[in-house]
Amino acid sequence: MEDTACKAGERTIVRNFWYEFAPGERIGIVGPNGAGKSSLLDMITGDRHLAGGHREVGETTALGYFRQHVPDVKPTLKIIDYIRCNASPAILRLCCWSSEI
Repeated sequence: MEDTACKAGERTIVRNFWYEFAPGERIGIVGPNGAGKSSLLDMITGDRHLAGGHREVGETTALGYFRQHVPDVKPTLKIIDYIRCNASPAILRLCCWSSEI
């Protein structure tokens, strides 16, 4: 991540953010409600548009986190299967979405 910025409407959540993640690294984000923690994680994973800067993700890099608000899932899905599905967005689309909910 190089000189990245993230906005929610007109509000700047992050600006001039620089970070190079190391292989196997895990991070934690703390702050008060409404500070932009989820928006920052969405920016890092590419789920939110950058208002500026550059994000480069390695070819074999996998980014993920457990979201604050989870999607509806099949009621018959086992907890372990739910966790496995959320660990990979591609698998999440294949097995967790249910139009029956």
